[in-house]
Amino acid sequence: MLQVWLRAQHSPLLVWHIEDKAWHTVENWQALYDIYGAHGQKDVCLYFPSAHALHVSSALDAAQLKQLGISGQQYLFEELSITPPTELVVRRSALGVDTLQHLYAIASHDIAAWQQALALVGMTLHALLPDFVLLPMPEVNNGTAIMLYQDTDSTLFRQSLAVGGALGYVPLMLEAMPLLQTVALLPNSDSTVRDDAVLQDLQQLPINIEAYDHTPAPITAPERHALNFFAKETSSALSPYIKVALMVALAALVLQMATNAAQIYRYQQATEATKEATIAQYQAWFPNERLNPKTKLQAQVQPKLRQDTATQSAHMALLARISPVLKQSPVTAQTLNVQPATIQMQLLAPNRQSLDDLVTTLGTQGINAQLQQVNSTETGTVNGNVQIMVDSADATANNGSGA
Repeated sequence: MLQVWLRAQHSPLLVWHIEDKAWHTVENWQALYDIYGAHGQKDVCLYFPSAHALHVSSALDAAQLKQLGISGQQYLFEELSITPPTELVVRRSALGVDTLQHLYAIASHDIAAWQQALALVGMTLHALLPDFVLLPMPEVNNGTAIMLYQDTDSTLFRQSLAVGGALGYVPLMLEAMPLLQTVALLPNSDSTVRDDAVLQDLQQLPINIEAYDHTPAPITAPERHALNFFAKETSSALSPYIKVALMVALAALVLQMATNAAQIYRYQQATEATKEATIAQYQAWFPNERLNPKTKLQAQVQPKLRQDTATQSAHMALLARISPVLKQSPVTAQTLNVQPATIQMQLLAPNRQSLDDLVTTLGTQGINAQLQQVNSTETGTVNGNVQIMVDSADATANNGSGA
């Protein structure tokens, strides 16, 4: 991957040659392609002018900045940028010696312009970093020393792993770094230090100025660097609101699934209970026959119901005669158990006398009823079991005479 340094917007490009560890000048983007791209070197790591980058130091820790989300971090630059905050791309550098969080931002249209400039000549942008990262860090990394680089197109400084940038006015630098004691001057691309107004201003200040024999050089693994502005956004780009909305939606989905599972479980329980009750009723109706579990219940019961039509008619006719008597008495039927020859009723009455009166009334109408068992309840009422004998011939005759 080509390491290309753009020192100013319209300055010549510098390309790093690893063989001689030096920067070589290229006039423009087209010349960059003609010299390197045409021979297969089309992937570019571009070091852009740090003057395009905005810098903010924040006392918020990493977790709090993450909670702010991308949009919140963009608005930290609102007072510094003439570009709308929503059009800024933000990156967070590592911790500095002051334990502050250092954030940098550049306009998205700048990124698009550099990417387009390379694309127009057939080259591809793979990493984009501010050019102050080319400078080495001061040996005394406590805020008292900086590295300074100057050439005809740029003036850069670096204070620590996280802090650096373009320098345009020396007094501002001193105001931002009150503990500054030493400035180490790096040689520029011509291996000389320019003696211009910036250097003269430094020489008039009570600080040490030292020459540092180290040429700015590219970093290793630029694509993985924290200040790579061309890196794809991660999932942290989601705002806290969207994260909460997704969590609520997920919780609702889990709740719905749990509700459906509970409904299915209750339905299965009801199905099993119904099946057991049906089997018990079948055995009560047909005690001498076993229910075949491999055959549908309807297929086993329906023929018997057709064969016992007369018996069913007798039971229904008898129940039709019993029903008016129950309605006219203070007795309430709780359960009804129909047998081939009898009808068993469990009745709830206010007292024993009501049950006796009901049995007597049924007897006067020709219904053979017997009171078998009476139990008292905690509420003062009584439960009674009444057995009614079914006579198919009599029931049918009575039913016919009533018609």
